Amino acid sequence: MKWTMRRLGAGLVVVMLAIAGDASAGSKVRVKVDPRIELISIVQYLADYDSVLTKIGFPNRQFNEDNFQYKTSLIAHFQPQKNHPAVLYYREMLQSGCWLGAPVEAILHFSDPPALHQNSELSEFPIRRCGGKDQLLTWVAKLREFARDSQFESFRKSQARFYDETEDAVYRQSTLDRYVGLMEAYYGYRQNSYSMLLAPLYDSCGFGPRTKAPNGRFDVYYVAGMMSLSNGSPRFGDGASLRYMVWHEFSHPFVNHLVDRYYKDFQLYESLFPPIEPQMRKNGYGDWNNVINEHLVDAVNVRLYALDLGSGESESLLKTLVEHGFLYLPALCDRLKLYESQRGKYRTLDDFFPEFVQVFNEIQEKSLPGVKRMN
Repeated sequence: MKWTMRRLGAGLVVVMLAIAGDASAGSKVRVKVDPRIELISIVQYLADYDSVLTKIGFPNRQFNEDNFQYKTSLIAHFQPQKNHPAVLYYREMLQSGCWLGAPVEAILHFSDPPALHQNSELSEFPIRRCGGKDQLLTWVAKLREFARDSQFESFRKSQARFYDETEDAVYRQSTLDRYVGLMEAYYGYRQNSYSMLLAPLYDSCGFGPRTKAPNGRFDVYYVAGMMSLSNGSPRFGDGASLRYMVWHEFSHPFVNHLVDRYYKDFQLYESLFPPIEPQMRKNGYGDWNNVINEHLVDAVNVRLYALDLGSGESESLLKTLVEHGFLYLPALCDRLKLYESQRGKYRTLDDFFPEFVQVFNEIQEKSLPGVKRMN
């Protein structure tokens, strides 16, 4: 169902038209099996990533357990490198928290292997999670050696047809550009570029990192794990699941840095975390910062569903998310309706962000069951 002026409201229509007028061909989402993501996913796999995280207590798998021709060929080629210095070094880094989105975001600051030239300033998140800048750069140096010693480029060339077919299967879902265009209208501005990076070794997970472009804007990414197999070929989502994941992961670069900016304010309401902590940890979110990020990203997602697909679809999504422990979503979604109705006042979601702090204050003031009011 297309967005209409009646359903969007005049303010949001103005923003949509402004964004549409700023580009001759709309958004362009690049889809690629990226060699940087392939390189680190291979090293992570050889480092027994999931086994290490299970011992640490992380509940979810990151690597799929399916067997298909590409994975079989990859394991046969790279298994002799299981004790390579890059693998052993990363196994040590895993113990200190260099997992999930941190290594993914880190490697995107470098050019394709084997060169891996640093082409943008490392962001604070992977530096913090991967043991500091020096340790991170040491690992990248070892990754260069791994790419050379394992004949990584030779393997990539042998799989060119697989990469082309995998990318084409996603490109055929021409709705990608539309999804991003609707997101840009909602947030009120566009990023420098959008890339969906396919990771055939990863399970049905997703990451939404960003890197700073030379023009000061941001290149943003949806690093996509495999959702299913179709006739032995990996697939990265159908219409419904792809819409949700594109909106969710591409939203993180719009939202996360704002949560960081206002985090001292959000910390005042950290007593809201314990009542939902067990379920959040099952979902893979172990601290208040992550929980806020996920709540706000999914609040926008629910509202995009409402505006694009109608109240039935959005209410169904909201119900599912609340059942998974996101208890504060209804209040955040209600507040976003104010944003949508006053786009003349709030040109971007950045302008509206202090309202989210107020929502958490109101939730705490209501003294919900199991939530202790802070003194």
